[in-house]
Amino acid sequence: MKRKYVLLGVVLILLVAVLCSCGVVGEIAQEAKNIMEAQDGRQMTIDDDGTVEVFYGTYQIPQGWEYSEKYTIDTDALAGKLFFIKSDVEPAGKYPTNISIEYGTNSYGVEDHERFRDSILAQLQTQMTEGDGILTGAGSYTAQGYRVYRFGIGEDESEDGISTVQYYIVGDRQYVMVHMTDFHDPSVLDADEAAQQIVDSFIWIEDEGNLEGQED
Repeated sequence: MKRKYVLLGVVLILLVAVLCSCGVVGEIAQEAKNIMEAQDGRQMTIDDDGTVEVFYGTYQIPQGWEYSEKYTIDTDALAGKLFFIKSDVEPAGKYPTNISIEYGTNSYGVEDHERFRDSILAQLQTQMTEGDGILTGAGSYTAQGYRVYRFGIGEDESEDGISTVQYYIVGDRQYVMVHMTDFHDPSVLDADEAAQQIVDSFIWIEDEGNLEGQED
């Protein structure tokens, strides 16, 4: 049995309505309308076995984890960003240890993966502040044969007790980021392992049923 979540462009619908009521019917209103029409009807389904299907691909929710509607806001869902948390665990602090899966596009083809890697690394370095801990990085392949880059922040020890790991699965002018944020809740000990399982299970939608993987 599939659970289906229809992701409607509520925010964009309101934006178009406001622009029209104000008499703004030019390029801005038309662009918002175009985006709304492109996103309207996007949906996410979850099978009983934990398989998630979104508009850009499929992946598996690890056992003991679940989709969080509470932390997935509408605008994030429309962009393909979904949050998952440990099942039946109340957070020890303000926020739970979580894993988000996010889709994005860029100007880099699969063959330009090193330039993509360098741009992500530069961005992370500019975002880091004193006390965040050490930034680490490594490249490998997923179990499906896709190139993936892994960046960790604060895995050694951050001053605020938070560590994050970001996996970037490389596609052709697109990517998927699996982002694990660990608040080191003693009740959640498998967050990094769960994130890795999601990464290894991911399949691009265009490869469904005909996966050959990526080559060097």
